Amino acid sequence: MGMQAINAEKLNEWVVNKKEFFIFDVRNVKDFEDWKVEGENIEYLNIPYFDLIDGVDEVVDQLPKDKDIVVICAKEGSSVMVAEMLADAGFEVSYLSGGMKSWSEYLYPVEVYKDDKIKVLQFIRVGKGCLSYMVLSENEALVVDPSSLQTVTLQLLKRKM
Repeated sequence: MGMQAINAEKLNEWVVNKKEFFIFDVRNVKDFEDWKVEGENIEYLNIPYFDLIDGVDEVVDQLPKDKDIVVICAKEGSSVMVAEMLADAGFEVSYLSGGMKSWSEYLYPVEVYKDDKIKVLQFIRVGKGCLSYMVLSENEALVVDPSSLQTVTLQLLKRKM
C-alpha cells in the first residue's frame, strides 16, 4: 500500500469534525500516558518504537483495516520508519509531520466575534490547551498573550493590514 504525511492542521480538522480514526503512537508509554492527541472518535495503540525495530509483524493484527491510521512519535523520524514498515505490510497509513512537536505548536484560529468595526480571533493551541486572542480594528491590532503566537501573529497582521 502506501504512506503519506498529515500535518497538524489536517489532524486537528479530523478531531474537530469528530472523524473516526486510529492513532498508533510509537512514543514511550509514559509520554503517551502524559499527553496525546485527544478526541471523541479516536482509538489508540501505544507501542514504543524500540519494540518495533525488528518489524511490525507482531502488531499488525492489532491495527484496524477499516479506519485511517496515523502513526505518531515525538518529532517525526520514528513514525516515518514505522509507517514505512506498515505500508510494506499492506496498510495505507499516514504519519504526523513534525510529530507531537508540531501538534504542540499548532494554532487553530477561530473567529469569535465580528461587527462593522472589529474582529476578534481566538487562537487555540490544541496540543497544549492554551488560548491567545487578537482584536483587529482597521489598521490596529491588540494581541493578548502573544508569546505562543509571534510568527502567526505577524503573518496574520501582514495579510489583514
